[in-house]
Amino acid sequence: MDCSRISEILQLTRQMGADEARISFSYALQNSFTAFNDKIDKIHSALDNSLTLSIFADGKYGQFTTNRLNRDDLRSFIENGVKLVSLIEKDPHRHLPPADRYYRGGMPDLGLCDDSFYLIDPDVKKQLALAAAEEIRSEAGARFRGAETSFDDSIVESITADTQGFYGEEKSTSFSISASASLSDDDGSIPESFWVERTLFYKDLPKNGCGEKAVNLGLAALNPHKIKKGKYRVVIDSRVASRVVMPIVNALDGASIDQNNSFLKDSLGRKLFPDILTIKDSPHMAGAFGASYFDFEGIATNSSYIIENGTVSRYFIDTYYSSKLGFPLNSGDYCVLEIEPTANGLSREDILGECGSGVMITGFNGGNYNQVTGDFSFGIRGFYFENGHPVHSVREMNITGNIVTLFGSLTAVGDDPSTISAARIPTLAFDSGNLA
Repeated sequence: MDCSRISEILQLTRQMGADEARISFSYALQNSFTAFNDKIDKIHSALDNSLTLSIFADGKYGQFTTNRLNRDDLRSFIENGVKLVSLIEKDPHRHLPPADRYYRGGMPDLGLCDDSFYLIDPDVKKQLALAAAEEIRSEAGARFRGAETSFDDSIVESITADTQGFYGEEKSTSFSISASASLSDDDGSIPESFWVERTLFYKDLPKNGCGEKAVNLGLAALNPHKIKKGKYRVVIDSRVASRVVMPIVNALDGASIDQNNSFLKDSLGRKLFPDILTIKDSPHMAGAFGASYFDFEGIATNSSYIIENGTVSRYFIDTYYSSKLGFPLNSGDYCVLEIEPTANGLSREDILGECGSGVMITGFNGGNYNQVTGDFSFGIRGFYFENGHPVHSVREMNITGNIVTLFGSLTAVGDDPSTISAARIPTLAFDSGNLA
């Protein structure tokens, strides 16, 4: 959808009665080649074009989405949207952002799109999925019970524009190989282990080793031993550490604050965590998933601290909640989440060595947390370690407690952030985790 068509839709929306309007248009192509054992089990390709229209009229607001984009259907869609908005109660806090907060361009490309996306031979994608499955069979040996692997790629193009003159385009790609290995344990059970590699550019994607890593994780988890319930030093691997970090980030969302559905309500400016914890949003990190110069409203993004040396420094406040709650407008979400590492840098092995003994968590199995209190209970798998080295695997246990209390015992932050998503969380170590 080109700029002139976007402008036409916005103009039509105002002609039909809207005071202001915003459009978000998205084009997404996703491909998937899935192998089960030694055969391609499924090939899936999905193309989605969708348009979301936000309508502001006489103090009222509504948001509507359609994938029927011809002119006649769009005209009817807009007309019905404006009529429906007229039925909603007025809300004085619903309006577009101040125009002087918009991103106006001029910044260098963030390097999020691989132009070779359409040039990759489908047969190559198929062979990558099959190769990962063969790695599992080969590495697992007699313990092999099954392999499910896939190669996935996607390209997403989006346009955001509004009646105040904002216009922004974004384009990104993603490539991944994933592997799930089923292995036989001595007790007759067949546990599964999983590994995924994901990059923005095809050339950076590790083409080999995904299946092998899945098997190695699985083999390390065989023949688990029971450990006593109680307090342990806990190390959480970078690939899964977001499970305990995201409750903090979610609790700082403007909607949660407004609805009294946050254990961090009234926490802005308060020191609730140790000095070692600094979480920041780095939206302009080139080549990182999630990087962007503007948010969903078109507001220019900036690097900012979320937690700085243990002190809560930011809520995620969009235009609506800025007006309603009286907080400064920043953005309703993060782009690239980072946690600053411990001084001098620590690898996962360094952290295990410093901790001495405890439990290393390599995966989570279900569980939940209470967004109001911060209390949580997560099923875990991993291994017990002594003198920094694995002794035996652990599974069918839970880590329980309170998010603020858990982070109160944070002792180390690794220098090994996961790079497969926008939440670039490293290995974390806690002096006191309650295992049951």
